[in-house]
Amino acid sequence: MVTVDPEYVPVGTAAARLGISRVTMRDRVRSGAVPAFRAPRDGRFLLVRLDDVDRLSKPRPVAATREGETSAA
Repeated sequence: MVTVDPEYVPVGTAAARLGISRVTMRDRVRSGAVPAFRAPRDGRFLLVRLDDVDRLSKPRPVAATREGETSAA
């Protein structure tokens, strides 16, 4: 186990905190939805900021549409 700054957690820990799989979390990192950094002492570990993990756990507002309209442009 790698010890890191408490502000950062490994991808597996972030995934568990969100209730998603590590694969899904890594996909979000690859897509750019969540910035990740290599652990300074052991570059094998990807770290994410807790603020970014908490941001993902909050529901996003959905734009309201009138009946019969689509949101596609």
